[in-house]
Amino acid sequence: MAKMKWDNLDDEELDNADWDPEKDASFDPYDGPTPPANLILAGKVKKAWTATSKNGNPMIKILWEAGGNEGEKKVYNGCPIWHQVVFMAEHPGLFKPFLSVFGLKASDVKNRTVIDSVADRVGQPILKIGNWKPDSKEAICRILTKTEMYQEKKQVRIARFMKAELEDVDDEDVDDEESPF
Repeated sequence: MAKMKWDNLDDEELDNADWDPEKDASFDPYDGPTPPANLILAGKVKKAWTATSKNGNPMIKILWEAGGNEGEKKVYNGCPIWHQVVFMAEHPGLFKPFLSVFGLKASDVKNRTVIDSVADRVGQPILKIGNWKPDSKEAICRILTKTEMYQEKKQVRIARFMKAELEDVDDEDVDDEESPF
C-alpha cells in the first residue's frame, strides 16, 4: 500500500483552528414533507450571508426556516428554504420584496451591513443590517412557496416575501439577547 502525502495540508493550523461544537450542532436536519406550491408559511430568516451571484452581482444568500405554523401547516415547521436576494437594478423584483418586508433599503445593505470576520463555505455571515438581525424577531416573515425541479428533484423555493402577522411572532421562539453592536 502507498502512503498518501498531503503537501497542501497545514496540520498545525487545522489542529489549532477555533471550533465551536455548540454552533455546529445548532442545525437540525429536516426530514418532513416538501411543502407544495402556493402555500403561505410563517417562519424567519435563520441565517444570511453576503455573496456574489454567478454573474458577478452582489447578493444576500439566506436560509429561511418555517416555524410557528399551526393546523395542517404544522408539519412544515422546521423546513429550510434557501433563497438568493440578487441586487440588479434592472430586476428590482429580485431584491425589493425582501428589503420591503424587513423595512430595509439598498443603502442599508450597502452602508449598515455588519459581517462576521470569518467566512464559511456559503459566504461572509451577516450579523445584522441596520436594526435587522437574522434569527431574531425582526427576521420573522411569511412566504408564499413555489416549487422547482433541480437535479431531477422537486425543491421548494420562495415565490414571495410577506410581512408577518401578529400571531406569527412567538416570543418564546425569539432570542432576546442584547446585540453587542
